[in-house]
Amino acid sequence: MPLRSQPFEDPAAEASQFLIRLGLAVLAIAIPLSSLWSRRALFILFPLGAGVILVGALIAPRRDALARISATTLTSMGLVTVLLLGWAALSILWTPFRGDAAERLIKVASTLAVAVAAAAVLPDRTRLANLYLAPVGVGVAALGSLAIGLLEWADKGLIFAVDAPVADRAIGAQALLLWPALGVLMSRQRWSLAVALPVVTMLAVVANGSPAALLALSAGALAFAAALSAPRRTALALAYAFAALTLLAPLIPYVLRVVVGGQSHLDGPLAPMADWLSIIRADKAKLLTGHGLESAARSIASGHLPAGTPRTAIFDIWYELGVIGAAATAALIFGLFRFAARLHPMAAPAVIGGVVTGLVMASTSAGAIKSSWLTLVAVAGVIFTATVNGLYRTSRPTAPSQPAAPRRPRL
Repeated sequence: MPLRSQPFEDPAAEASQFLIRLGLAVLAIAIPLSSLWSRRALFILFPLGAGVILVGALIAPRRDALARISATTLTSMGLVTVLLLGWAALSILWTPFRGDAAERLIKVASTLAVAVAAAAVLPDRTRLANLYLAPVGVGVAALGSLAIGLLEWADKGLIFAVDAPVADRAIGAQALLLWPALGVLMSRQRWSLAVALPVVTMLAVVANGSPAALLALSAGALAFAAALSAPRRTALALAYAFAALTLLAPLIPYVLRVVVGGQSHLDGPLAPMADWLSIIRADKAKLLTGHGLESAARSIASGHLPAGTPRTAIFDIWYELGVIGAAATAALIFGLFRFAARLHPMAAPAVIGGVVTGLVMASTSAGAIKSSWLTLVAVAGVIFTATVNGLYRTSRPTAPSQPAAPRRPRL
Protein backbone atom coordinates (compact mmCIF):
# COMPACT_ATOMS: atom_id res chain seq x y z
CA MET A 1 0.00 0.00 0.00
CA PRO A 2 1.25 3.54 -0.76
CA LEU A 3 3.08 5.41 1.97
CA ARG A 4 1.68 8.74 3.20
CA SER A 5 4.07 11.63 2.66
CA GLN A 6 2.79 13.42 5.79
CA PRO A 7 1.70 10.80 8.31
CA PHE A 8 1.01 13.42 11.01
CA GLU A 9 -1.13 15.73 8.89
CA ASP A 10 -4.00 17.25 10.86
CA PRO A 11 -6.85 18.68 8.73
CA ALA A 12 -8.47 20.38 11.73
CA ALA A 13 -5.27 22.20 12.63
CA GLU A 14 -4.75 23.29 9.02
CA ALA A 15 -8.33 24.60 8.78
CA SER A 16 -7.85 26.42 12.07
CA GLN A 17 -4.65 28.08 10.85
CA PHE A 18 -6.35 29.10 7.60
CA LEU A 19 -9.28 30.74 9.38
CA ILE A 20 -6.99 32.51 11.83
CA ARG A 21 -4.96 33.85 8.92
CA LEU A 22 -8.15 34.95 7.17
CA GLY A 23 -9.35 36.76 10.31
CA LEU A 24 -6.01 38.52 10.73
CA ALA A 25 -6.11 39.52 7.05
CA VAL A 26 -9.50 41.14 7.60
CA LEU A 27 -8.18 43.09 10.59
CA ALA A 28 -4.77 44.02 9.18
CA ILE A 29 -5.56 44.58 5.49
CA ALA A 30 -9.30 45.00 4.91
CA ILE A 31 -9.84 47.52 7.71
CA PRO A 32 -7.06 50.00 6.73
CA LEU A 33 -8.06 49.80 3.07
CA SER A 34 -11.81 50.11 3.64
CA SER A 35 -11.27 53.18 5.83
CA LEU A 36 -10.22 55.08 2.70
CA TRP A 37 -13.80 55.32 1.46
CA SER A 38 -16.19 54.09 4.14
CA ARG A 39 -17.10 55.10 7.69
CA ARG A 40 -19.17 52.04 8.57
CA ALA A 41 -16.96 49.29 7.17
CA LEU A 42 -14.91 49.27 10.38
CA PHE A 43 -17.91 48.27 12.50
CA ILE A 44 -18.66 45.39 10.14
CA LEU A 45 -15.13 44.14 9.52
CA PHE A 46 -13.91 44.14 13.13
CA PRO A 47 -16.49 41.66 14.48
CA LEU A 48 -16.19 39.70 11.23
CA GLY A 49 -12.41 39.35 11.49
CA ALA A 50 -12.45 38.63 15.22
CA GLY A 51 -15.30 36.16 14.72
CA VAL A 52 -13.39 34.27 12.03
CA ILE A 53 -10.41 34.03 14.41
CA LEU A 54 -12.67 32.65 17.14
CA VAL A 55 -14.24 30.11 14.76
CA GLY A 56 -10.78 29.01 13.68
CA ALA A 57 -9.79 28.60 17.31
CA LEU A 58 -12.90 26.49 17.99
CA ILE A 59 -11.92 24.03 15.27
CA ALA A 60 -8.67 23.24 17.05
CA PRO A 61 -9.31 24.79 20.48
CA ARG A 62 -6.58 25.85 22.85
CA ARG A 63 -6.83 24.17 26.19
CA ASP A 64 -5.70 27.29 28.00
CA ALA A 65 -7.87 29.88 26.18
CA LEU A 66 -10.30 30.36 29.08
CA ALA A 67 -7.40 30.31 31.54
CA ARG A 68 -5.65 33.06 29.58
CA ILE A 69 -8.79 35.20 29.50
CA SER A 70 -9.35 34.79 33.24
CA ALA A 71 -5.66 35.40 33.95
CA THR A 72 -5.78 38.60 31.88
CA THR A 73 -8.88 39.76 33.74
CA LEU A 74 -7.27 39.11 37.12
CA THR A 75 -4.16 41.16 36.35
CA SER A 76 -3.89 44.68 37.72
CA MET A 77 -4.71 46.19 34.32
CA GLY A 78 -7.67 43.84 33.88
CA LEU A 79 -9.07 44.70 37.30
CA VAL A 80 -8.65 48.43 36.67
CA THR A 81 -10.50 48.04 33.36
CA VAL A 82 -13.32 46.20 35.11
CA LEU A 83 -13.40 48.95 37.76
CA LEU A 84 -13.59 51.64 35.09
CA LEU A 85 -16.41 49.88 33.26
CA GLY A 86 -18.21 49.32 36.57
CA TRP A 87 -17.96 52.99 37.50
CA ALA A 88 -19.19 53.97 34.03
CA ALA A 89 -22.15 51.63 34.48
CA LEU A 90 -22.88 53.12 37.91
CA SER A 91 -22.78 56.65 36.47
CA ILE A 92 -25.82 55.81 34.35
CA LEU A 93 -27.86 56.32 37.53
CA TRP A 94 -27.21 60.09 37.51
CA THR A 95 -26.64 60.86 33.84
CA PRO A 96 -29.44 62.82 32.10
CA PHE A 97 -29.11 60.57 29.03
CA ARG A 98 -29.59 57.05 30.38
CA GLY A 99 -30.68 55.38 27.15
CA ASP A 100 -27.72 56.72 25.16
CA ALA A 101 -25.33 55.96 28.03
CA ALA A 102 -26.50 52.35 28.31
CA GLU A 103 -26.11 51.88 24.56
CA ARG A 104 -22.58 53.30 24.63
CA LEU A 105 -21.58 51.12 27.58
CA ILE A 106 -22.80 47.99 25.80
CA LYS A 107 -20.81 48.91 22.69
CA VAL A 108 -17.62 49.57 24.67
CA ALA A 109 -17.89 46.40 26.77
CA SER A 110 -18.70 44.18 23.78
CA THR A 111 -15.81 45.61 21.74
CA LEU A 112 -13.34 44.98 24.56
CA ALA A 113 -14.71 41.47 25.18
CA VAL A 114 -14.40 40.49 21.51
CA ALA A 115 -10.85 41.91 21.29
CA VAL A 116 -9.69 40.11 24.46
CA ALA A 117 -11.22 36.82 23.33
CA ALA A 118 -9.65 37.05 19.85
CA ALA A 119 -6.24 37.92 21.30
CA ALA A 120 -6.43 35.08 23.84
CA VAL A 121 -7.01 32.34 21.26
CA LEU A 122 -4.20 33.41 18.92
CA PRO A 123 -1.40 30.82 18.59
CA ASP A 124 1.64 31.26 20.80
CA ARG A 125 3.79 31.30 17.67
CA THR A 126 2.50 33.48 14.86
CA ARG A 127 3.41 32.15 11.45
CA LEU A 128 5.62 34.28 9.21
CA ALA A 129 2.92 34.68 6.55
CA ASN A 130 0.54 36.06 9.19
CA LEU A 131 3.12 38.54 10.45
CA TYR A 132 3.50 40.27 7.09
CA LEU A 133 -0.22 41.00 6.85
CA ALA A 134 0.14 44.15 8.98
CA PRO A 135 2.92 45.80 6.88
CA VAL A 136 1.04 45.00 3.67
CA GLY A 137 -2.21 46.52 4.94
CA VAL A 138 -0.65 49.70 6.33
CA GLY A 139 1.64 50.16 3.33
CA VAL A 140 -1.08 49.84 0.70
CA ALA A 141 -3.48 52.04 2.69
CA ALA A 142 -0.80 54.72 3.19
CA LEU A 143 -0.03 54.73 -0.54
CA GLY A 144 -3.74 55.09 -1.26
CA SER A 145 -4.09 57.99 1.19
CA LEU A 146 -1.00 59.65 -0.27
CA ALA A 147 -2.38 59.34 -3.80
CA ILE A 148 -5.78 60.75 -2.77
CA GLY A 149 -4.16 63.64 -0.91
CA LEU A 150 -1.92 64.56 -3.84
CA LEU A 151 -4.82 64.39 -6.30
CA GLU A 152 -6.94 66.64 -4.10
CA TRP A 153 -4.09 69.11 -3.88
CA ALA A 154 -3.73 69.10 -7.66
CA ASP A 155 -7.44 69.38 -8.39
CA LYS A 156 -9.94 70.60 -5.82
CA GLY A 157 -12.76 69.53 -8.10
CA LEU A 158 -11.69 65.88 -8.04
CA ILE A 159 -14.56 63.51 -8.74
CA PHE A 160 -13.26 60.83 -6.37
CA ALA A 161 -13.13 63.09 -3.34
CA VAL A 162 -13.11 61.82 0.23
CA ASP A 163 -14.96 63.76 2.90
CA ALA A 164 -13.05 64.98 5.94
CA PRO A 165 -14.37 62.47 8.53
CA VAL A 166 -13.48 59.50 6.31
CA ALA A 167 -10.02 60.92 5.57
CA ASP A 168 -9.34 61.58 9.27
CA ARG A 169 -10.44 58.08 10.20
CA ALA A 170 -8.26 56.53 7.49
CA ILE A 171 -5.22 58.53 8.60
CA GLY A 172 -5.89 57.65 12.24
CA ALA A 173 -6.08 53.95 11.39
CA GLN A 174 -2.78 54.08 9.50
CA ALA A 175 -1.04 56.05 12.26
CA LEU A 176 -2.14 53.53 14.89
CA LEU A 177 -1.59 50.32 12.92
CA LEU A 178 1.80 51.49 11.68
CA TRP A 179 3.46 50.42 14.92
CA PRO A 180 2.71 46.67 14.96
CA ALA A 181 3.66 46.62 11.27
CA LEU A 182 6.95 48.33 12.11
CA GLY A 183 7.57 45.83 14.90
CA VAL A 184 7.17 42.99 12.39
CA LEU A 185 9.63 44.50 9.93
CA MET A 186 12.21 45.15 12.64
CA SER A 187 11.91 41.64 14.06
CA ARG A 188 12.51 40.18 10.57
CA GLN A 189 15.38 42.66 10.00
CA ARG A 190 13.73 44.22 6.94
CA TRP A 191 15.48 47.50 7.59
CA SER A 192 14.79 49.16 4.24
CA LEU A 193 11.06 48.48 4.56
CA ALA A 194 11.17 49.53 8.23
CA VAL A 195 12.40 52.94 7.08
CA ALA A 196 10.15 53.26 4.02
CA LEU A 197 6.85 52.39 5.75
CA PRO A 198 6.94 55.23 8.36
CA VAL A 199 8.07 57.70 5.71
CA VAL A 200 5.18 56.84 3.40
CA THR A 201 2.72 56.99 6.31
CA MET A 202 4.02 60.39 7.40
CA LEU A 203 3.78 61.70 3.83
CA ALA A 204 0.18 60.48 3.65
CA VAL A 205 -0.62 62.32 6.89
CA VAL A 206 0.94 65.54 5.59
CA ALA A 207 -0.78 65.24 2.20
CA ASN A 208 -4.19 64.88 3.83
CA GLY A 209 -3.63 67.81 6.20
CA SER A 210 -4.39 66.18 9.56
CA PRO A 211 -2.62 68.20 12.32
CA ALA A 212 -3.74 65.90 15.15
CA ALA A 213 -2.49 62.78 13.36
CA LEU A 214 0.77 64.52 12.45
CA LEU A 215 1.34 65.54 16.08
CA ALA A 216 0.45 62.06 17.37
CA LEU A 217 2.64 60.28 14.83
CA SER A 218 5.56 62.61 15.54
CA ALA A 219 5.23 62.03 19.30
CA GLY A 220 5.07 58.28 18.71
CA ALA A 221 8.19 58.45 16.55
CA LEU A 222 10.12 60.31 19.26
CA ALA A 223 9.03 57.78 21.89
CA PHE A 224 9.97 54.92 19.54
CA ALA A 225 13.44 56.40 18.95
CA ALA A 226 14.02 56.84 22.68
CA ALA A 227 12.81 53.30 23.42
CA LEU A 228 15.25 51.76 20.94
CA SER A 229 18.14 52.42 23.30
CA ALA A 230 16.39 52.35 26.69
CA PRO A 231 12.92 50.76 26.45
CA ARG A 232 12.40 50.30 30.19
CA ARG A 233 13.42 53.81 31.23
CA THR A 234 11.47 55.37 28.37
CA ALA A 235 8.34 53.40 29.25
CA LEU A 236 8.52 54.35 32.93
CA ALA A 237 9.11 58.04 32.17
CA LEU A 238 6.17 58.09 29.78
CA ALA A 239 4.02 56.19 32.27
CA TYR A 240 4.50 58.85 34.94
CA ALA A 241 4.09 61.70 32.42
CA PHE A 242 0.82 60.55 30.85
CA ALA A 243 -0.65 59.37 34.17
CA ALA A 244 0.10 62.77 35.71
CA LEU A 245 -1.36 64.56 32.68
CA THR A 246 -4.60 62.58 33.06
CA LEU A 247 -4.87 63.21 36.79
CA LEU A 248 -3.98 66.91 36.65
CA ALA A 249 -5.87 67.82 33.48
CA PRO A 250 -8.37 70.17 35.22
CA LEU A 251 -5.44 72.32 36.36
CA ILE A 252 -4.40 73.04 32.78
CA PRO A 253 -6.97 75.86 32.26
CA TYR A 254 -5.84 77.51 35.52
CA VAL A 255 -2.17 77.31 34.51
CA LEU A 256 -2.90 78.72 31.06
CA ARG A 257 -4.93 81.55 32.58
CA VAL A 258 -1.93 82.57 34.70
CA VAL A 259 0.47 82.26 31.75
CA VAL A 260 -1.57 84.41 29.33
CA GLY A 261 -2.60 86.95 32.00
CA GLY A 262 -6.28 86.24 32.65
CA GLN A 263 -9.23 84.25 31.41
CA SER A 264 -10.20 86.96 28.94
CA HIS A 265 -6.95 86.31 27.04
CA LEU A 266 -7.81 82.66 26.45
CA ASP A 267 -8.91 83.08 22.86
CA GLY A 268 -8.13 81.50 19.52
CA PRO A 269 -6.76 77.97 19.96
CA LEU A 270 -7.00 78.37 23.76
CA ALA A 271 -10.68 79.29 23.74
CA PRO A 272 -11.80 75.72 24.70
CA MET A 273 -9.71 76.05 27.86
CA ALA A 274 -11.74 79.14 28.86
CA ASP A 275 -14.95 77.13 28.43
CA TRP A 276 -13.53 74.29 30.51
CA LEU A 277 -12.53 76.74 33.24
CA SER A 278 -16.07 78.12 33.32
CA ILE A 279 -17.51 74.60 33.56
CA ILE A 280 -15.23 73.74 36.50
CA ARG A 281 -16.16 76.94 38.35
CA ALA A 282 -19.89 76.42 37.75
CA ASP A 283 -20.05 72.95 39.32
CA LYS A 284 -16.94 71.95 41.28
CA ALA A 285 -18.82 69.23 43.18
CA LYS A 286 -19.21 67.22 39.98
CA LEU A 287 -15.43 66.87 39.74
CA LEU A 288 -15.77 63.92 42.13
CA THR A 289 -18.48 61.87 40.48
CA GLY A 290 -18.82 63.44 37.04
CA HIS A 291 -22.06 64.15 35.20
CA GLY A 292 -22.55 60.58 34.02
CA LEU A 293 -21.71 58.58 30.92
CA GLU A 294 -22.47 60.17 27.52
CA SER A 295 -23.29 63.53 29.13
CA ALA A 296 -20.50 65.51 27.42
CA ALA A 297 -21.46 64.95 23.78
CA ARG A 298 -25.20 65.15 24.43
CA SER A 299 -24.86 68.33 26.49
CA ILE A 300 -22.92 70.06 23.73
CA ALA A 301 -25.43 68.90 21.11
CA SER A 302 -28.35 70.17 23.20
CA GLY A 303 -26.71 73.54 23.91
CA HIS A 304 -26.27 72.91 27.64
CA LEU A 305 -22.50 73.27 27.19
CA PRO A 306 -20.77 75.87 25.00
CA ALA A 307 -20.07 74.84 21.42
CA GLY A 308 -16.36 75.48 21.98
CA THR A 309 -16.07 72.96 24.83
CA PRO A 310 -12.97 70.75 24.42
CA ARG A 311 -13.76 67.61 22.43
CA THR A 312 -11.04 65.32 23.70
CA ALA A 313 -10.99 62.06 25.60
CA ILE A 314 -9.43 63.67 28.70
CA PHE A 315 -12.22 66.24 28.98
CA ASP A 316 -14.89 63.59 28.45
CA ILE A 317 -13.43 61.36 31.16
CA TRP A 318 -13.34 64.17 33.71
CA TYR A 319 -16.73 65.60 32.78
CA GLU A 320 -18.53 62.25 32.65
CA LEU A 321 -16.73 60.08 35.23
CA GLY A 322 -15.03 62.60 37.52
CA VAL A 323 -11.91 62.03 39.56
CA ILE A 324 -12.66 58.32 40.08
CA GLY A 325 -12.83 57.66 36.36
CA ALA A 326 -9.73 59.80 35.76
CA ALA A 327 -7.77 57.94 38.46
CA ALA A 328 -8.75 54.57 36.97
CA THR A 329 -7.76 55.77 33.50
CA ALA A 330 -4.40 57.04 34.79
CA ALA A 331 -3.77 53.68 36.47
CA LEU A 332 -4.64 51.88 33.24
CA ILE A 333 -2.24 54.07 31.25
CA PHE A 334 0.51 53.53 33.81
CA GLY A 335 0.01 49.76 33.71
CA LEU A 336 0.04 49.74 29.92
CA PHE A 337 3.47 51.38 29.79
CA ARG A 338 4.74 49.04 32.52
CA PHE A 339 3.55 46.10 30.42
CA ALA A 340 5.37 47.50 27.37
CA ALA A 341 8.57 47.81 29.39
CA ARG A 342 8.55 44.06 30.10
CA LEU A 343 8.15 43.00 26.48
CA HIS A 344 10.80 41.60 24.16
CA PRO A 345 13.36 44.30 23.16
CA MET A 346 12.26 44.00 19.54
CA ALA A 347 8.59 44.54 20.46
CA ALA A 348 8.80 47.12 23.26
CA PRO A 349 9.73 50.18 21.11
CA ALA A 350 6.88 49.53 18.67
CA VAL A 351 4.35 49.05 21.47
CA ILE A 352 5.55 52.23 23.21
CA GLY A 353 5.33 54.19 19.97
CA GLY A 354 1.83 52.89 19.34
CA VAL A 355 0.63 53.71 22.86
CA VAL A 356 2.03 57.25 22.69
CA THR A 357 0.44 57.80 19.27
CA GLY A 358 -2.93 56.64 20.55
CA LEU A 359 -2.77 58.73 23.72
CA VAL A 360 -1.71 61.92 21.94
CA MET A 361 -4.46 61.40 19.38
CA ALA A 362 -6.99 60.91 22.19
CA SER A 363 -5.77 64.10 23.89
CA THR A 364 -5.91 66.34 20.81
CA SER A 365 -8.46 64.97 18.34
CA ALA A 366 -12.24 65.09 18.56
CA GLY A 367 -12.39 61.88 16.53
CA ALA A 368 -10.76 59.94 19.36
CA ILE A 369 -13.90 60.20 21.53
CA LYS A 370 -16.01 58.27 19.04
CA SER A 371 -16.67 54.55 19.11
CA SER A 372 -14.70 54.13 15.89
CA TRP A 373 -11.48 55.06 17.69
CA LEU A 374 -12.07 52.48 20.42
CA THR A 375 -12.68 49.89 17.71
CA LEU A 376 -9.39 50.83 16.02
CA VAL A 377 -7.62 50.46 19.37
CA ALA A 378 -9.15 46.99 19.72
CA VAL A 379 -7.94 46.07 16.22
CA ALA A 380 -4.45 47.32 17.06
CA GLY A 381 -4.48 45.28 20.28
CA VAL A 382 -5.22 42.04 18.44
CA ILE A 383 -2.57 42.74 15.79
CA PHE A 384 -0.03 43.69 18.46
CA THR A 385 -0.71 40.38 20.21
CA ALA A 386 -0.06 38.47 16.99
CA THR A 387 3.11 40.49 16.44
CA VAL A 388 4.46 39.85 19.94
CA ASN A 389 3.65 36.14 19.59
CA GLY A 390 5.74 36.13 16.43
CA LEU A 391 8.84 37.29 18.30
CA TYR A 392 9.44 34.02 20.09
CA ARG A 393 12.99 32.76 20.33
CA THR A 394 14.01 29.15 20.54
CA SER A 395 17.34 27.84 21.63
CA ARG A 396 18.91 24.49 21.11
CA PRO A 397 18.83 22.54 24.36
CA THR A 398 22.17 21.74 25.87
CA ALA A 399 22.94 18.08 25.96
CA PRO A 400 23.64 16.85 29.48
CA SER A 401 27.22 15.97 30.16
CA GLN A 402 27.75 12.23 30.37
CA PRO A 403 30.28 10.68 32.68
CA ALA A 404 33.31 9.14 31.04
CA ALA A 405 33.08 5.43 30.49
CA PRO A 406 35.16 3.45 32.98
CA ARG A 407 38.39 2.07 31.67
CA ARG A 408 38.59 -1.63 31.20
CA PRO A 409 41.31 -3.14 33.32
CA ARG A 410 44.30 -4.50 31.50
CA LEU A 411 44.76 -8.23 31.53
